[in-house]
Amino acid sequence: MKFYAVTLAHGNDRTWLVTGNLKHFPGKPFIVTPAQFLEKIRQSEKQ
Repeated sequence: MKFYAVTLAHGNDRTWLVTGNLKHFPGKPFIVTPAQFLEKIRQSEKQ
């Protein structure tokens, strides 16, 4: 939960909590799987 608190405290749209188990954090848009995180990185590199 420490990393969750840090993610919340930072509070911008480029802060992500990467986890392999989304069921611990249902419905939070800043909680992503490793695959989702890599896709976000790829998208940002294209911009």
